[in-house]
Amino acid sequence: MNKSFLSKAALSLLIIGASISCGGDDDNPTPPQNASPVIQAQTFTAAENIGSTTEIGQIQATDPDDDDLTFSLVTDADDLFEVSDDGELTLESGKILDFETKTSHTIEVEVNDGELGTTATVTINVTDIDENTNSAPVFDAQTFSAQENVTGRGAVVATLVATDPDNDAITFSWDPAGNVTAFELNSNTGEIRTVNNAQGDLDFETTPQYVVSVIASDGMAQTQADITINVTDFNDRPVFGGGSYTVAEDVDDTFVIGSLVATDQDGDTLTFAIESDPDDLFEITNGTDVSLQTGKSLDFETAVSHAIDVSVTDGTETVINTFNISVTDVVEAIQGTVSTFAGESGTSGSTNGIATTARFNGPEAIAKDAQGNIYVSDLANQRIRKIDVNGNVSTFGIPSTVLNGTADITCKGLVVDPRGRLFISDFNRNRILMVTGLSAASPTFRIHVGATDGTSGYTDQPGTNARFNGPAGLAIANNGRVLVADSGNHVIRGVGSSTGSGNAVITIMGRGTQSGNQDGSSAVARFNSPNDVAVDANGVIYVADTGNHRIRSVDASLTNVVTVAGSTSGFNDDQGTQAQFDTPTGIVVDENDFIYVADASNNTIRRIDSNGNVISLTTNAAGATDGDLSAASFNRPKALCFQNSTDLLVVDTSNHSIRKIEF
Repeated sequence: MNKSFLSKAALSLLIIGASISCGGDDDNPTPPQNASPVIQAQTFTAAENIGSTTEIGQIQATDPDDDDLTFSLVTDADDLFEVSDDGELTLESGKILDFETKTSHTIEVEVNDGELGTTATVTINVTDIDENTNSAPVFDAQTFSAQENVTGRGAVVATLVATDPDNDAITFSWDPAGNVTAFELNSNTGEIRTVNNAQGDLDFETTPQYVVSVIASDGMAQTQADITINVTDFNDRPVFGGGSYTVAEDVDDTFVIGSLVATDQDGDTLTFAIESDPDDLFEITNGTDVSLQTGKSLDFETAVSHAIDVSVTDGTETVINTFNISVTDVVEAIQGTVSTFAGESGTSGSTNGIATTARFNGPEAIAKDAQGNIYVSDLANQRIRKIDVNGNVSTFGIPSTVLNGTADITCKGLVVDPRGRLFISDFNRNRILMVTGLSAASPTFRIHVGATDGTSGYTDQPGTNARFNGPAGLAIANNGRVLVADSGNHVIRGVGSSTGSGNAVITIMGRGTQSGNQDGSSAVARFNSPNDVAVDANGVIYVADTGNHRIRSVDASLTNVVTVAGSTSGFNDDQGTQAQFDTPTGIVVDENDFIYVADASNNTIRRIDSNGNVISLTTNAAGATDGDLSAASFNRPKALCFQNSTDLLVVDTSNHSIRKIEF
């Protein structure tokens, strides 16, 4: 019996005994098992004339446990081969191979790691050695053709033909001296294909012909020949991409909006045409230029962009692409006339009378009721004046009991709500008055919100428990709530509930008593002495932020403040924060959402469109000229009010008059 086997058996019994005596498997886990070697079927090639000392091949195997391996020959039907312990395969001494007798032999080989063995089949292919004279392959120069844009990447462009007089197998290869990058060669079939990348894109205009050198070999002899691949021309489509143009709305039909550009690899003549023009505005002139059709025009307010489909053709191939034409806004000069509505420019006084026979002294605020009556804060006269629908100017008396024993009032804000109630900002007494029964012989006056004794402060409470500090401009929100520019507290306040009823006071936006210049949410937004407020049809609140020389807006949800226009103090018509104001004090919004601003220190009225473009309606030189809007002048205008949809009333403070702009 094998001693090694006995030793191993004895060792196994000792291990088992030790396991039992020490308490079993929980204390002594089973050792890892030995894995069998791995060997795959393998194939070698040997010429029929090799000797017995020539290695045919080295048999390969692996062991998962990295054990030493030993090879041995298991079966050899032809009794020709031997395998060494380390896997070297050779002929047995004295044995020979003969291609003509048998071209292939199969043996079975085992690999063993000392415990386990694995077998695999090994094949030995015999190559022929011509015992006589070997003839080289017959391989002539050949020419093929391939069409650009049709022959794709990886496509067969040629199949080489070669013969061998000895009927030997022929293989093909590139001439090593060549540098073939556009094609790949199948050595067995002789197929030439384009490579499967950009170098395989055939282009007649770039390379109309390839000449490559190929070697045909029968294993002993070889023949070299030049292979020509002609690239045939194919009509290339024009190269034409879409694009975009930007043009001002005021260009005429002779202006070239843009020039079309396309290229053609074949050098063909290209023709452009408009295939689709939904707005029927454009044409192509001079072959490539996009212009407006004769008599047509652009209008930014109607459409901010237009799309057209343009084609280009070389006579055979057509390409169509879309071009977007963006229209930029041009702020057109505003037409209108200015006249004096009431009072006499340059003359102060307190006389009542018909329109221009009446006199005012530093008027500051203005409002209109549903019947068309106009109310004016005649600030320096410390009175409220009324202009009826016939132009009669009278003094609108406020009982002294409401004014703490005097007839004087310093008013910087007036507004009439849809219920016909007139609200008056009593600036010096830090409160808001309410007047009802305006059409009655004796209207009713009372303090709506704010301290009865005129005490200033900052308190959000109902009625007379609320505190203000220099309330100025007023407006009515879309829900009926009274909005107050609480200038001394640097905030916008609201009076009434979300339905407009009651007299509860809340802060709409800003941080009480803290001035600043900050856009953002209600928590961070800041104003600086806001003087007036206005509301558009969507509920957006606009603020004349006087101390910051800006126009600000509060969104309809009352959550965010942004700067609409303005920056530092100055005078500049531009867009958004590129524009400049100087002490803007009055603001209104028309039915088209144009914002009008009384820019007091610039002596003019400004208009802001929906894109933030600011334009001055008049010169900024102080004056009192009536007439055409472009030549008219004002002197520190401070408040605005629409008399109707087309007529804007201007409180021309330093001219002591009410002026009217008719658009």
